[in-house]
Amino acid sequence: MQGDSLKKIVITPRLSLDEGTKELRISLDTAWIRLLEEVGCEIMIAPYGQNMLKTVRDFGADGIILSGGGDLSVISNAEENILRDGYEKELVDFAVDAKIPLLGVCRGMQFLGVYFGGHLMEVSNHRRSTHIVEFDDDFYGAKSISCNSYHNYALKDVGQMSIVATSPDGVIESVRHKEHDIFGIMWHPERDEPFKQEHVGFLRRIFSKINF
Repeated sequence: MQGDSLKKIVITPRLSLDEGTKELRISLDTAWIRLLEEVGCEIMIAPYGQNMLKTVRDFGADGIILSGGGDLSVISNAEENILRDGYEKELVDFAVDAKIPLLGVCRGMQFLGVYFGGHLMEVSNHRRSTHIVEFDDDFYGAKSISCNSYHNYALKDVGQMSIVATSPDGVIESVRHKEHDIFGIMWHPERDEPFKQEHVGFLRRIFSKINF
């Protein structure tokens, strides 16, 4: 990376209910930290709470990632899903207002699709599998890549977003907003270690306001 400063990226954690203690807990795969370090980023885990946006502003976020894991509240209205959707809505609003790039990964892409007027549908053969993703342009630096897949739901339509990539069975695998620097992918770049250079390069291109 060129320059003296790291890009500052805020990433949302999973929110889950511990059935034994009834505690709402946050968690994030530590692979995300390793991946974003390789990309050249300083990372902050989104501090869900009433002062979240102030903390994000004080951090000086250059970009935001909505991570995967769990369902949207439109699929399951469990408390943790409702709360997480609310926090992620605040962060999308913030990214749009601040004009900073945002990436939604798996659940995060589903959230963006619904946020911008799309709808979900249930899909088969996309849970714990690997398949090819085919791109309409050079969005990912390649015309097709092999990707992991861990989702039971996908976008049926995309509202204000544009479709960037699909799987061979026609499932929407990647989107981008028509006006804002907002992107979505249905696979997990953090789950392929050693990390694929296509994933590292893609993340660098998205969060590119600081030169690498």
